[in-house]
Amino acid sequence: ALSQGPVTDGQRVVFSSNATGTFQLWHVGLDGSGLRRLTDDAAQATQPALCGGDVYFIRTTPGASRLARLNADGSVAEFSLPGFTAVRALRCLS
Repeated sequence: ALSQGPVTDGQRVVFSSNATGTFQLWHVGLDGSGLRRLTDDAAQATQPALCGGDVYFIRTTPGASRLARLNADGSVAEFSLPGFTAVRALRCLS
């Protein structure tokens, strides 16, 4: 399995792994406990970034890459970025 972009907010580590066949977001405590998958769909979830307590990531479906946020209820909100055909990396400035 491959992993991408481990990021931490001092309490948790969020990363993307293809351990289940497609890249999905995962969460684990700093001590290695509580491993769980955060996303579970056909889209690829890569390049996580933690910003203001929220998890942002790149959600890729055939032909499109979009900025997305993982909501507290587990749903995903996508954001349109007019003029961009692909998004490949995220970094929070705060």
